Amino acid sequence: MNSASASVIPFVRKITPKAVAELMGINLLQLQRPVAPRALYDLWGTVMAAVIKQDKTGTKQDSVQFKGQFQATHCDTGEIICDSGVCFIPVMDSVLYTALKNAQEADSKARIAIAFRVGMRTAPADKPSMTGYEWDVQRLIPQTESKDDPIARLKALAGQYGVRTLSGPPASDPGSDAAVSPDAATAAEVSESQSSRRKAR
Repeated sequence: MNSASASVIPFVRKITPKAVAELMGINLLQLQRPVAPRALYDLWGTVMAAVIKQDKTGTKQDSVQFKGQFQATHCDTGEIICDSGVCFIPVMDSVLYTALKNAQEADSKARIAIAFRVGMRTAPADKPSMTGYEWDVQRLIPQTESKDDPIARLKALAGQYGVRTLSGPPASDPGSDAAVSPDAATAAEVSESQSSRRKAR
């Protein structure tokens, strides 16, 4: 059984690399320098809206807050780490923001489906970093507009939890009694009942 079905899946206020690292028990401030490259989590979701958040401290670049449906999972096992309706995506934020705005200019209800692997890599020597690392984001699938099919999505989710879908009834021989439709069978029963009442009179 998928471990997610036996435990509570945290719903967090926002998915960020720092927040997910904390849920995984990783203290980013205590990483040994130089920080070795590593994958942290896979991010899946559908982006519905994006808002630029200005840095009020004046020490960082503005960021983009994405709104929609998001889920972070372990890279190796696929186990769910957390869900959220908000996420911040380093490195790819400006590209994704532009793609969403372009899509919504043509269709105001357009959404963007995303699948990223978020990790870290050693900060380059020519770009000094207080943390000793920088974020690394890789696409897991080509970025596409989301054509959400709820039924297909639910079937796929059921399959992940080992739920089998039932096949339809077996095909019947057109010439056999089993091939009589329910409506035809009901009509036959009514006719037989009426015939019986006429005989009884």
